Amino acid sequence: NGNYLNTKNIFDLTIFTNTGILQSGLDSSDIRNTFDDFSILFNYKTSLDEFIRKSNFSADVKISEGLYSAALRFEKRSNNDRYRYFLQLKSMFRDYRTDYYYLLHRNAWLLEKLNNQLTFGLEHPYTYKRGNGLLQLNMRTPFVFSDYDFSALNLSCVNKNDLGKLNFNTRFFAQIGTGNSLPLESMLYAYGANPEEMMENKYTRSAGILPSQWGGFGITTNHLLAAGGLNLRGYGGYLLPYTDKGGNQRYMFRGTSGASFNAELEFGELLSFKKSLLRNIFAFTPYLFADAGTINVNYSFEKMLFSPIMADAGIGCALTIKKWWKLQTAKPLTIRFDAPLFINRLPFAENNFVQFRWMLGINRAF
Repeated sequence: NGNYLNTKNIFDLTIFTNTGILQSGLDSSDIRNTFDDFSILFNYKTSLDEFIRKSNFSADVKISEGLYSAALRFEKRSNNDRYRYFLQLKSMFRDYRTDYYYLLHRNAWLLEKLNNQLTFGLEHPYTYKRGNGLLQLNMRTPFVFSDYDFSALNLSCVNKNDLGKLNFNTRFFAQIGTGNSLPLESMLYAYGANPEEMMENKYTRSAGILPSQWGGFGITTNHLLAAGGLNLRGYGGYLLPYTDKGGNQRYMFRGTSGASFNAELEFGELLSFKKSLLRNIFAFTPYLFADAGTINVNYSFEKMLFSPIMADAGIGCALTIKKWWKLQTAKPLTIRFDAPLFINRLPFAENNFVQFRWMLGINRAF
């Protein structure tokens, strides 16, 4: 990695070689034992101030976990730094069935399909008395040669309020999406981040840090948390079946459109590490949380129809490792443990709306 004054020609290059050791018990006779010999991650960013004030260009290339991905991005900040705009062109492609065995959600990608997309985004940070917020608006459309026609417009508004020893944080998210040929990896997921977003996180882009058994979707809730989407954290791993008026069963765990509201009441300031050394390295934040949302259940050729409200509530905590000793380039890591003690849509295999459930994940949605 390197840079010039942390402004121009900022780059990092990572190359992994795969030994094939400890592959989840797979042996050489299993087709799943096929793996990529190398993985490559490359990121580049540079200032364009000499051409356009407060702007930059970035490029990312990923050949990892069976995914071929590339992105070009142009960003521009307003003169008062109150707004940030970006335009991004991105392409993703998977070609071999064995690519699936890297993933936590193995049935959430289609093979030999180009997912080319053009995204325009706007961010507006703001402050107010005893709080601050971030408004984000993203508009995505398919780009040339894409095998999909999925378009989406989403809005996210996060507010963090200081109530003295307590902090009250909220997140509102809404998305409207259309298309007949839909990329499963880019759709809206009820429980959290979609597989495309998970590929941007080194802890969730493949099974290993989090066990593969936590991936996929079934008749009960599971233990995987990936911040994003509707962030209805009580429904991780659950198919969310829905019976329509004709008696046919559909699944609500993913869709194209939806809205949600998430809230957390942090009480970590009531607790603190006595030793300043620990306080500078770790941040421990316990909180109460509640989520509610809805997602569309119609097929693309049908009139828009939304699900009944799904809700959950419980208690959780986040442990953030802020410093990594001499590893100066390592970014802070937040590990979340959430216990959704209540959900209002009970899985068939569970008996009580109120019972102990637990989820483990990396990073937070807000």
